[in-house]
Amino acid sequence: ITVSNSAGRGVASGASVSDVLPSGFTYASNLNPVYAGGASGPATIGNSGTLGTPVFGVPGGNATNSFTIPGGGSVSITFTVNIGAGVPPGTYQNPGRVDYTDPTRIATGQTVTPGAAYASGGGTAGGSNYDQASSTGEDVTVIGPPSISKSFAPDPIAVGDTSTLSFTITNPNGSIVLSGVAFTDTLPAGLTVASATTSECGGTLTTTSPSTIDLSGGSISAASFCSFNGTVTGTTPGLKSNTTGNVTSTNGGTGNTASDTLTVSASSPTEA
Repeated sequence: ITVSNSAGRGVASGASVSDVLPSGFTYASNLNPVYAGGASGPATIGNSGTLGTPVFGVPGGNATNSFTIPGGGSVSITFTVNIGAGVPPGTYQNPGRVDYTDPTRIATGQTVTPGAAYASGGGTAGGSNYDQASSTGEDVTVIGPPSISKSFAPDPIAVGDTSTLSFTITNPNGSIVLSGVAFTDTLPAGLTVASATTSECGGTLTTTSPSTIDLSGGSISAASFCSFNGTVTGTTPGLKSNTTGNVTSTNGGTGNTASDTLTVSASSPTEA
């Protein structure tokens, strides 16, 4: 965030900077202020607000805890935020605000912000706060990871019979294509797959006998999904529980795992 005072303007003293973060975003840390054009203030400063609305400097404060910005001067603050795991995919915006000592104050501690009325009633303060709708400069796009599901059909099967193992990978992002989509599935003992290489989900699906299924380099369109399947053979009886590794993507990060269980009987299943 950079707060600038136009050349030729009077000195803005007791200045502070605040930023209302989008829901699910929280303040983590900040760098030291960077002063230019004669601006001054503390060499180090922390967040005196909340995790959701960080504040740097004390509004109406003094030279040790707030900023002094002459005409032509500026103060820049860089800070880091954490984005909660539950924040939905999308583009997020947020406003920025500066408050400073009201030059027309009629009582100690009165402050003003650009566009607000002076304490004396003599007009409004010039300048402007940062309007999130006026620019895309502060936009942050949160990209959600892919999700995966799987199922065996038919289930159950007999030893020596086959079942179709189906996978579906979903892109939850409304306007972002997920790239580099990948996962690996290692079949449990008693299930086998034949070696093959095919094109699936815009990437390469490699099955390696006896038990490895691997997708790499996939691409899934925004708000879409892709599905594919393979054939597995039951070689020993029992409950065959199978969980994939996490599905991942280059730009969306790590998603979930998928599980299903196939029953392999010693003889062909019969209907009552």
